[in-house]
Amino acid sequence: MANTRVLATDLEFPEGPVVMPDGSVVLVEIRGQRLTRIWPDGRKQVVAELPGGPNGAAMGPDGKCMSATMAALAGSRPAT
Repeated sequence: MANTRVLATDLEFPEGPVVMPDGSVVLVEIRGQRLTRIWPDGRKQVVAELPGGPNGAAMGPDGKCMSATMAALAGSRPAT
């Protein structure tokens, strides 16, 4: 892995990185509860606050970013 380099540090449990056409990387920070963009020069930009424990990110066919959320409440039941 000689071509590996660190783009950013101090992320709060990053997951689901998506490489964008401009070279940036969009990912969720599960513990930070946000969607963050990391630019090639290491700058971090909060794209959205995602309460409830976001889990993974993906780009849809319409070009919009999606994320699942682990917002389960103790004792909750599936809808009927």
